[in-house]
This record gives sequence, structure tokens and C-alpha cells, in this order.
Amino acid sequence: MSAQKFSRVASAAEIEEGCMKCVPVGESEAVLARVGGTIHAFEAICTHQLAYLEEGELVGHEVFCPLHNGSFDIRTGAPVKRPAARALKIYAVKVEGDDVLLAEPVPSAD
Repeated sequence: MSAQKFSRVASAAEIEEGCMKCVPVGESEAVLARVGGTIHAFEAICTHQLAYLEEGELVGHEVFCPLHNGSFDIRTGAPVKRPAARALKIYAVKVEGDDVLLAEPVPSAD
């Protein structure tokens, strides 16, 4: 099993407390969100229907979809409020100095 490959996606200073920012990761996009001083990263598109989560609302560790108000826990990706039923993909995050690094998703074996 190979080590995860991390890529720089943003400056930590760009991600203000309680705010979200969409960034490219490989061939997809992720949303960065800072809560309690920690930067989290999750897939940018709601798993229920095509909607950009960055355009939704962040309340604590919960992001609300702007389309149908379903929500997800940004720490685990788990759906919290319906109609969201399928978990979001969560990205591994490293902060080195002012650089925010995300691991590109590892392809599944199936």
C-alpha cells in the first residue's frame, strides 16, 4: 500500500473561522472549512442532488445543502439531516506552515 500523496490547495490564512472555500483536488473539487481552528475538507457536491455545498450554510461542524437543506457532519461526512442519505467523501488534511495540503482520493480496489 502506497503512502497518500498530498498537494497544496490553499493558504491557511485564506480559510477564516466559520467560513468555507472550494478548491481543486486532482480532477475533482473539495470544500475547506475552518471550525474551532481546525481545517476540514469534504467533497464539494452534495450526494443527494447536484448542489455546491460551499453555497450552503456552515453551522458548527454541520454543512447544510443550499438546495434541499439536508446536512452533513464535515468531520466524518455522515449525513445528519435528510434528504441527505449518502456520506460525503472526506479528504485528509495537513497544514504545514501556511500551506493547506489535501490527499488526493485513493482509487478503490473494486
